Amino acid sequence: MEPFVEEITAQNQGEKEAKLSYIIKEITILGVTYSTDDGVTTSQNLADKLTSGEYPFLITIEMSNGGVLVPEIGVSTITISLVWPFEQGDDELDTYWGSLAFEYYKEHEEDPEIPPSISIVLELRATQVQ
Repeated sequence: MEPFVEEITAQNQGEKEAKLSYIIKEITILGVTYSTDDGVTTSQNLADKLTSGEYPFLITIEMSNGGVLVPEIGVSTITISLVWPFEQGDDELDTYWGSLAFEYYKEHEEDPEIPPSISIVLELRATQVQ
């Protein structure tokens, strides 16, 4: 599978330096949703789930400039990447997830718009540095 990359850019047009951070609020993988709304799951739990090895693909979230936005012109880019290496050595896991993806799309083939197979809801926060 070709790597997938999505970028979000945040700018600081204010007069003070700001620190950008994010919280993962929810992830949905093939229709199964994990959310911080349950009062038990944390953003860190969700981040760990994405990098746990539970899936044959790896999802990373990175922020340029350490999230530091200088006054008036500061820019930071949040990059979300998904990589599913071909022939990574676990054919059983690849086949399992490939079959799940096929079934997911088959279940939704009549939908006017197929829901994304993977979605991530982030909350971005910018805090002024004193």
